[in-house]
Amino acid sequence: MSQVELNIGPKIKAFRRQLGMQANKLASQLNISPSYLALIEGGKRKIDGELLLKICEELSINISDLTNKSDINMVNTISELLDDQLFEDLDIVGPEVKD
Repeated sequence: MSQVELNIGPKIKAFRRQLGMQANKLASQLNISPSYLALIEGGKRKIDGELLLKICEELSINISDLTNKSDINMVNTISELLDDQLFEDLDIVGPEVKD
């Protein structure tokens, strides 16, 4: 999913604010700098799965709370397209990605 980016930073910020949690506190709990958290919340930095799971845990939310139905539909559509036999026949996916 490296080319498909879901802009979840602003949603993270909204959930944090709903809890009345300061950015400094969340950053400390995540072992990241407050400035890095600000970049994430501003949609200027990507985050890996591990950090995303930590954020969800600290905010007591599910990953699905950060996405909307159109995001999920887009990812599913792209996944289905890439599973098409045409792409398999073209062999455009590198060997490190193949099953």
